[in-house]
Amino acid sequence: MKRTFGFTLVELLVVIAIIGVLVGLLLPAVQAAREAARRMQCSNNIKQLALAAHNYESTHKRFPIGFTDFLSTNSGPADGGWSWAARLLPFMEQNALFQSIDMARHPYGAFSTPNNAAACSVVLSGFRCPSDISPTTTANNATNVNGIANIAVSSYAGVIGPFDGDMCDISGTAMIPAPRSTGPMVVNQTRKIGDLSDGTSNTFLIGEISWRPTITIAGDTHGSVRQFVLGNIVNTGGVNCQNRGVSNNGSHLHLRSTRKKLNGP
Repeated sequence: MKRTFGFTLVELLVVIAIIGVLVGLLLPAVQAAREAARRMQCSNNIKQLALAAHNYESTHKRFPIGFTDFLSTNSGPADGGWSWAARLLPFMEQNALFQSIDMARHPYGAFSTPNNAAACSVVLSGFRCPSDISPTTTANNATNVNGIANIAVSSYAGVIGPFDGDMCDISGTAMIPAPRSTGPMVVNQTRKIGDLSDGTSNTFLIGEISWRPTITIAGDTHGSVRQFVLGNIVNTGGVNCQNRGVSNNGSHLHLRSTRKKLNGP
């Protein structure tokens, strides 16, 4: 009689348990490796943005304006609402997108044009951290801007410095008529290298910031934050305030000298 070979139920359970232990040991390592790769990409994105800003400075002898006042289409410069990010597009191999923008009109809202609305909806990988799990565009009524949806959202914000309150809300109501900012990305102004009293090695330029789906554009650590790729910028908190990054390990900030720094969680 021919004998057949097999295994007992106990042996099967032991093998399954061993496989489970191995998976439990390997899975965290794989996830950690993936997060490290995403973190490296986030760091590289900020580096490329900083290099684009320095190329802009080499061309124009000054860094790009932080952003223009939300109300500037009514009372100030003609290119109200466009941020530093829009001005860096030609230096990020996005000149065609830059040329499609009508800087004389507001990027969104009642002053927008079809071309501007289309430009604001373009999701650029250079402005998105892979660790950022938030929506790439505004997608619901709570996060729309003046009723316009599908505006691309950025994982990065320019540093405006100390800021005396929120500038304005989503309706355009001014919260403070003349915000006093000392950072590199200033409202309605540009900064030269010589204007940075602390030097380029000690001045933050760009940093990661997490998306928080609220209805206020201007924000800080005691308020809400919305950061769009081509539209208005947001300000960060003060020295002792928390900066919410998109990585579990902290948030990247870039110095004007193109050096990076990781701010702890």
